Amino acid sequence: MSENSLFLHGDPSSRPFRVEDFASTLGDITDLQKIECLGPFQFNHLWMVTFTSRADMEELAARTEITVKGRRCLVINPNRRETAVRVHWVPPKVPDELLIRQFERFG
Repeated sequence: MSENSLFLHGDPSSRPFRVEDFASTLGDITDLQKIECLGPFQFNHLWMVTFTSRADMEELAARTEITVKGRRCLVINPNRRETAVRVHWVPPKVPDELLIRQFERFG
């Protein structure tokens, strides 16, 4: 996979998507000449866009979402090494210090 690529995850209820749907939005954000290729990656609502350079890619990567066909479309950078974790529930008898120690190794 290219380091200059991003994934665009469109709202599945807006399918089918076509290149024109993404191109109109991307054209408002960046010069379309900076895009090397754009096409469906999986299930027609996950698209991959590859830019000619990393600097060009960063323009779109700075956004977390865009609007395609009037709906929310997530911008996903597969090169990002950061992961967010949310703990929904912990048994009441587990001390906070234990959780802190366990998560410290991840930063």
